[in-house]
Amino acid sequence: MERSEGMLRVLHTRYILSFDAEGTKPDFWKAVLTLFTHISEEQLKELSNDKHKALHYLISDPQNVNSVKQLILKSRENARGIQDNITKEVWEHVNRLYHWMHDPEFEQGLNNYDIVPLLDEAISRTILYIGISDTTMPRGMGWSFMSLGRFTERCLLTVQLTMQQFEEISYELETERDILYWRQLLLNLSGYEHHLKTYRSSSTNDNVLDQIILDKNFPRSIKYALNRMEKYLRDVVNSDGSASQSGQQLYLEFSRFNSQIQFADLQYIRQLGLKNFMSMIQSNLYQFTSKLGQLFFSYT
Repeated sequence: MERSEGMLRVLHTRYILSFDAEGTKPDFWKAVLTLFTHISEEQLKELSNDKHKALHYLISDPQNVNSVKQLILKSRENARGIQDNITKEVWEHVNRLYHWMHDPEFEQGLNNYDIVPLLDEAISRTILYIGISDTTMPRGMGWSFMSLGRFTERCLLTVQLTMQQFEEISYELETERDILYWRQLLLNLSGYEHHLKTYRSSSTNDNVLDQIILDKNFPRSIKYALNRMEKYLRDVVNSDGSASQSGQQLYLEFSRFNSQIQFADLQYIRQLGLKNFMSMIQSNLYQFTSKLGQLFFSYT
């Protein structure tokens, strides 16, 4: 569900920007397709310059296992399989969302010239899922696992979007870019308005880095997500009152990694190199999700 909401927000931003001068650039949709799919170069070339084909592939193509429709299908299957661990309200909302997206009218809406209202509605429905979960789920192991997964996915998406944006300028921080350059990244993370209200210094590059990586109050920053992950991992490990040694070891490993990020500042990031710093976070997150899956979900 978190991935669906993140994808829809990125697609919404990209679609709106496609009407600006930037949208006339060759391969305008390549960055989004590269981020969310694993397709051949031939297919990537075909979709990169056609926004309607790209949107159809990313949202509803049954051949794309990571399309929004497929993600909602998987969410519904997961919810149906664990109904004893989620509330009736959560199940019913996921089920309604599934049927709404598989209604013929949804596909017809995708074929319209202006699909902004449809994307707005889809984003609202995925955000509503978060609200329903937050207000109805008991704070037990089920909630802790849901929240741990949600913030892991959110942190990974923030890292990937940030790396992709900075790769376009070869991670060059010394040449100042104005807010228009960073607008897409901030809109992707629902942080554009927050940025305009919060930051006043002239160094936009540093302001963006501070918000996306270091701002503990911004709900899509890396620091915020990692703090939430540590909290819910601790709750999962200690949920039965007698945490296993391997569970405690995983928590200690994650806490050491998180501490390194929590005490980082812009000077440290520049010394280490932004690319190295972001790659380190991404690598640790992949290792963590692998170990988490082996510990709690592996049957071998």
